[in-house]
Amino acid sequence: MNDLRRQARSKLSIIRDVLKCVKDEGKAPITRIMYGSRIPYDRLEPLLNELMGKNILRRIENNGRKYYVITEKGDKLLSEIDRFKNVLEKLGLEI
Repeated sequence: MNDLRRQARSKLSIIRDVLKCVKDEGKAPITRIMYGSRIPYDRLEPLLNELMGKNILRRIENNGRKYYVITEKGDKLLSEIDRFKNVLEKLGLEI
């Protein structure tokens, strides 16, 4: 029908995009995460708080600016999500 219609992403896919963005940047301000993961602020902020509460991300301050960094636990989670994603892709499925 309409091939240009946007498909909704799963929460797992969104978490992967957020973690990958933060990891790739080393430390990322919220605006970089918004653009890198294509999530509006009002949806991103609660997710960041959830990930910090689970020790997956950490917020730091540097020169008065707030940045997010991935924790060791978050790095392991990203690796597992990528591994799972690869298995699904081999089966012709998506996350």
